[in-house]
Order: sequence, then structure tokens, then C-alpha cells
Amino acid sequence: MACGQERLSYAELDRRANQLARLLTGRGAGKGSLVALVLERTPDTAVAVLAVARAGAAYLPVDPRYPAERCAFILDDARPALMVATTDTVRLLEEAGGNRPALVLDDPAVRAAWAAHSDAPPVPAGPASPDEAAYVIYTSGTTGRPKGVVVTHRGIGNLAAAQTERFAIQADSSVLQFASPSFDAAVSEIVTALTAGATLVLAPAAELMPGPALAEVVARHGVTHATIPRSEEHTAELQSPWNIGCRLLLANKNRAHAVDAAAL
Repeated sequence: MACGQERLSYAELDRRANQLARLLTGRGAGKGSLVALVLERTPDTAVAVLAVARAGAAYLPVDPRYPAERCAFILDDARPALMVATTDTVRLLEEAGGNRPALVLDDPAVRAAWAAHSDAPPVPAGPASPDEAAYVIYTSGTTGRPKGVVVTHRGIGNLAAAQTERFAIQADSSVLQFASPSFDAAVSEIVTALTAGATLVLAPAAELMPGPALAEVVARHGVTHATIPRSEEHTAELQSPWNIGCRLLLANKNRAHAVDAAAL
């Protein structure tokens, strides 16, 4: 993974995910439970996704940039066993009210406990089934109140296999994690990159807005695959000669379009 100046190898990702899975298990996560991830786009987010799976639980992505009231509704409706957050995202949710058990990843005591755990994979509570829940995603709620949709491990595995092949994502690819954590597209970006052995590129939300910052992220990290909104502002920036290495651009509006970035 790459985020700014930070780099994380697959060996380090594996080690940190196993340690966090053990920490989550000790806090009540496990087979049949739901863990909310209220996190910005950082390497810890991908680590947490893997850790929840290795703990035997399913994860619930909650975008901390959503209105606090919507975040509170989702958490109240889903009733996760545990919430994984940071100091900033916990504060945002506290403003909406409610008292939820949380593991604050940037708390020094939590970081120390995380690092102290064994990096061996945790022992599962029982045999895993492809039909068990992998994650829960909430609909946009444009036609009413948001509703949670359960996606199984079978579904996520089929998605990763199909898109990795269709988009020709390989070990030398760099996939941009652009979508909101609460959108299915974010799941696709993470799982296709990691199952292909590619580089997952993350950046702060401010660097993903239309403009030179987004183009600089794509150029700096040699992004080869990106899914972005279909807008003049975004595509104009990605026409830059800096970005001719981008092999595939999925311009996403009401439907997905595969575009050869070199032809933009």
C-alpha cells in the first residue's frame, strides 16, 4: 500500500492485520458479529478490513464525512458489536449523541496493545462458510431511509475474481482507492488490488477533489487503475501528460464506462 510517504508491504500488512484481529477478538468481535469501521482513507483502513475478516466478523463501513446524523442512524440500525474509529471520527459521532463501544486506533494505549499481540493468524471459532456475511453496506436512502444490505464472502470473492480479470489488474498495477468507504466501489478497489498483489494507493479526501491535487496523486504513485465520477473537472485533470500511465479509468456516473486513459 502507498499513502503519501508511507509504504506498507504485504508482509507488514499481513502482520498488522493478524495482530489487530487478535485485538478485535479480545474486544468482542467474532463469528456472526458486526464491526463498524468509521475511518478515513489510510493504510489502517485496509488493515482493519482484513483484521475483521480474520476475526470471523463482518464489517460495516461508515464514512465519517457523512452527516453525523446519518452515521448515528446507521450505527443505531445496524447495532455493531464494536466500532473501530480514530480520535477525530469518534468526536464527530459523539456530536450526534449515543454511547457506543469503540476501539480508537490512534490512541497510544490501543497502538501499544495492538503491537503487543502475536502476529500469527487468530484461531477461527469454527469453519468458515462462503455464505457468511463479509460486510454490510447501506443504501443511499434516496427513496427513503437507508437500508443495510448484507454481502457474503462468496459475493466478494466472485467480484474480486471477475473484476481483476476484466480490468487486467496485475502485481505491477497501482489501484487508486477513490470511492467513499460507504460505497461498494470502495470494496472493489480494495479487494481487487490486494487479491492481485497490486499496490493500493490511498490519499486524504482533500487530494481526491477535482483539480491538480488529484492529478498529482495519480502521477506520484503511478496509478494504473482508477474509478472516478464522470465529470468534466475530473477527466480534464486526468488528461494531463503526467497521467498517460493510467491504463484503465472507470468513469462512473449512472453507469460504469471502461475508458482507455491514454485515449482521453
